[in-house]
Amino acid sequence: MAKLSKINVTWSNQSEFMKLIEDAAQKANAFNEALEALSDFEIEFETNMGD
Repeated sequence: MAKLSKINVTWSNQSEFMKLIEDAAQKANAFNEALEALSDFEIEFETNMGD
């Protein structure tokens, strides 16, 4: 994975770089929403002991 400090952003590729940043932000947001949804998840189970 490239480190941000090693990426050379020039005027010609700035829009592509911004698209990558936006995509990363969207994925991070989706991940956080999934974690929030899972934090409310409760497992319900019952045991059935046979005769």
